[in-house]
Amino acid sequence: MERTVKLFTNFRKELDKAIPSLAAWLSFIRRSARRINSVVTLFYWSAQIYLFLKSILCCDFCTLIPPP
Repeated sequence: MERTVKLFTNFRKELDKAIPSLAAWLSFIRRSARRINSVVTLFYWSAQIYLFLKSILCCDFCTLIPPP
């Protein structure tokens, strides 16, 4: 019984040490999420514009102007 109490006490001490660092990580992730989201959105729309321009310039442009 005493060993169980000692293990629980040690676990509790380790948990008390870990919780502030876990809270700091969660706070960092929350702060970074906005930046990450904006970068992902920028890459997404850049890729969409690139694919749109590629489809217009590579395929439709050749069929719009017939060869002489």
